[in-house]
Amino acid sequence: MMFFVFILTLLGMYLLFISTEKYRSPKSTGHFKSLAQKYYSLLRILAFLLFALSGFILIKKYGFSIGFVSWWIFATPLTFLLILWLNPLKPSKTSSKSSI
Repeated sequence: MMFFVFILTLLGMYLLFISTEKYRSPKSTGHFKSLAQKYYSLLRILAFLLFALSGFILIKKYGFSIGFVSWWIFATPLTFLLILWLNPLKPSKTSSKSSI
């Protein structure tokens, strides 16, 4: 059951990634990307429904407080990893001005 909830949450995160402006850039080509450009609002709604379904399954199995907290613990690292995957960290180019 927990694996199924994990997959639902991961799929919801991926659908949110597909519906972002960065993924739907006009330069990109491909059949799947053109569908994402056309139905991006539907993809967002589907992603949030997947989040709600995974949260509902956990709440139904473990009770409201523990189910919500366990869903939150599943969603937080996935969100962080998705942000790192979308925006690779690069060192910033700042001048080294010392205040001394």
